[in-house]
Amino acid sequence: MQVFSTQKAVGTKMFDILKLNPLADRVVDSVHASFPDHHSKEDTKSSLWVWLIENRGMIESMIRNSPDWEGNLYYMMVRAANQHLREEDQATYNYSAEDVFNYPLDLVRELLLNVFNYADWQSFGDRGDGQPKAKGLANATGDHVAMYVDIKSAFGKLPVDQQLTLLRVYRDQWSAEGVGEELGISTEAAKKRVSRAVAALQRRLGSKPYSSMRQGFSGRRVPSGNLDALAQTEREYEG
Repeated sequence: MQVFSTQKAVGTKMFDILKLNPLADRVVDSVHASFPDHHSKEDTKSSLWVWLIENRGMIESMIRNSPDWEGNLYYMMVRAANQHLREEDQATYNYSAEDVFNYPLDLVRELLLNVFNYADWQSFGDRGDGQPKAKGLANATGDHVAMYVDIKSAFGKLPVDQQLTLLRVYRDQWSAEGVGEELGISTEAAKKRVSRAVAALQRRLGSKPYSSMRQGFSGRRVPSGNLDALAQTEREYEG
């Protein structure tokens, strides 16, 4: 999907970023296919152009130095446009980014504190007579065994470096400072690395489709303007 020649795009002076307009149109059309029609393509494109201008230097360098710049830039633009649309969708239907995930971050952290401890994997309790007593469903009784199984399965799919980071913190009880010393990075950088590893685990645990977030709309927010009126009509139509 060649937009224009690299040699023409980058001259001895400043790169003409407006030549990316056809690529921006394709990105907008692509990402909007996954969202309700009431979301404004014009708003998404405006947001995308803000991103392009803010990252102009990086884009110029990419075009000069990477033979695969167009495919890489397209991917980055899709991510930026999707981020805008997700935020718009969350505001319209009154849900948060955290609601989309099967496991909230706080719950992931709580489970990680115990998942490496075998004692917390016991799925049976003792009756007064010493006989094993099966526990009920995890979501009804607080039995975390099923959740631990999910955590361990998702953990095994993480890159090794993220696995090691989580093991140091949640199994070995290392502090962020200790992780930083082992890796030769600052404590602040170590904290960010731990946060990224936990977030990666949360993503591996899966998420709900955005359509389910819209169907659960409760009407807690009073719509205003034509855009929200269209959104309200669409929600009522979809039932």
